[in-house]
Amino acid sequence: MTKQAKVAPKQSGEKAKTKRGRPPIGRDADGAARTGRGRPADAVGREAILKAAERVLRRIPPPSITRLAIAEEAGVDPNLVRYYFGTVPELMSEVVLSTHKTIFNALDEAPPDDAIDWLRLRIQKWLAMFIENPFHHQLLLQVMYADLESEEHTAWVKSLSRSIGYTEHGLKVGSENGQLRTVDPRFLQLALLGMTEFFANNGDIIADLFGKDATPENLQQDYLEFVTDLVLNGLRLPG
Repeated sequence: MTKQAKVAPKQSGEKAKTKRGRPPIGRDADGAARTGRGRPADAVGREAILKAAERVLRRIPPPSITRLAIAEEAGVDPNLVRYYFGTVPELMSEVVLSTHKTIFNALDEAPPDDAIDWLRLRIQKWLAMFIENPFHHQLLLQVMYADLESEEHTAWVKSLSRSIGYTEHGLKVGSENGQLRTVDPRFLQLALLGMTEFFANNGDIIADLFGKDATPENLQQDYLEFVTDLVLNGLRLPG
C-alpha cells in the first residue's frame, strides 16, 4: 500500500492573503520589505531592481513593461522581481512614489528661507523629472488611478498631499518675507506641472518652434529661467 503524504496543518497565526486585505505595496504582512522565502531584504538588490525599473520606464511605455524586461535590465532572475515587489503594477507604483520622494528629499535639503530660490528649485526639479521620465504622467494614471479604492491610489494621495504641503509652505515663507503674494497653492502647483510637463514631453513641437536641433534637454535651462521669471513677474510692465 502506498503511504499518503501528510499535509502539514496551517498554523493558527498564518495570515491569508486577499486582494482587499493584502499587505501594503511592496511589503509583507508584517510590514517588512517583501522578499523570497528565506531571502533577507536587500541582500540581492531590491533598490537595484527599483532603479532598473526606472530606467526601463524611461524607454518603454508603461503598458509594454514586463517582469522579464525589468529583470534583464537589472541582471537578475525574473522571479526575484516578484519576490521583492509582487506584481509589476505594484513595482511601477513604487517607481512613481520613489520619483517624487527624490524631489521631496531635494526640497528638504534646501528649506525655503528664500522663497525665490525655493520656487526656482521647485520648477527645476519638476522639469528635470518630466524630461528624464517621459512616460511619468501615463504611468501615474495607469497604476495610481486604475482603482480609486486601491492601496496604490491611497499611497499616491498621501504623496500628493505632501507635495502640496511643500508648495503651501514655500508660499507662506514668501508671503512672510514680503517676496510673494498669497495664492492658492493647488492652482500654482497645477500651473507649474502643466508648464513643465508639456515642454518636456513635446519634443517634436519644440523642434518645429525652435529649429530641428532644438530639444527639451538643450533648452531646459532657458525654459527654467523663463518660467521662473514668468511666475514671479508676469507679463505686465511695472507701473
